[in-house]
Amino acid sequence: MEQTELQTDQTNVRLLQMKPQTEQTELQTEHLEFRLRLTELQMLETEPRLLVTNLQKLLTNVRQEQTNSRSR
Repeated sequence: MEQTELQTDQTNVRLLQMKPQTEQTELQTEHLEFRLRLTELQMLETEPRLLVTNLQKLLTNVRQEQTNSRSR
């Protein structure tokens, strides 16, 4: 009985010793998930701007082509 209690106590001590590392790992994981989500949101914010820029370039090209066609 004493041996079992000792083993249980030793196991509990090991678990307690591991707890700070486990908590740190969980916090690091949460931090990485947050950064990933932030990056995804930034990409969503950037996509429409890129689309507008590309459309403006396309429009400029079309106008240039029209101007070139008229001068021929």
